[in-house]
Amino acid sequence: MDEILFALLKKGAHVGYIRISTSQIAEICGMSQQNASRRIIELEKGEILKRVGKDIKVTDLGFGMVKEEYLELKKIFEIKKMQLKGKIIEGAGQGKYYMSLEHYKKNIEKNFGFVPYPGTLNVKIRKEDIGKRERILTKDLIIIKGFATKNRSFGELFCYPARINKINCVIVFPLRTHHEKDVIEIVAKENLRKKLKGKIIIEVD
Repeated sequence: MDEILFALLKKGAHVGYIRISTSQIAEICGMSQQNASRRIIELEKGEILKRVGKDIKVTDLGFGMVKEEYLELKKIFEIKKMQLKGKIIEGAGQGKYYMSLEHYKKNIEKNFGFVPYPGTLNVKIRKEDIGKRERILTKDLIIIKGFATKNRSFGELFCYPARINKINCVIVFPLRTHHEKDVIEIVAKENLRKKLKGKIIIEVD
């Protein structure tokens, strides 16, 4: 946005004429008076500003341009959903074992409101979405603590709610995993492998 236009809008020049000198505008915008005068003339020629004597205002055209820019910026800053696209791949079958363990099942139900289907869905995401995966790891993840039996220990699960093709699910990041960074593991209350086909879209708030 033009800095002079922005300065005038802050002064209320879109509501009506205001009295302000070019030297005052120059001081506000941190530029020379000559540069401010030149820019005002250019904006006036473009019918973005209008002057009557020592008074100046932002025209409807100028305000409309600013509004369009604002709406575009609003779209950028208010984006909440993050999408990752990929395809289903075969796993090693370990997800079925881990999601059958009572400790993980109970804690997923406690935190996310469903008993997970015994198994994880492995989704290989696009290379350009790996950065988004890393961003998920910076969110307020729910951590399911690890535990130990007489024979072995089990690691923590870092979990985050999501949707996969509009189905509620949970992304799980096991502390111990053999997957590369382009693979995301998903758990849900249903057998996702049977239900999902074609392209996969994971949505995260």
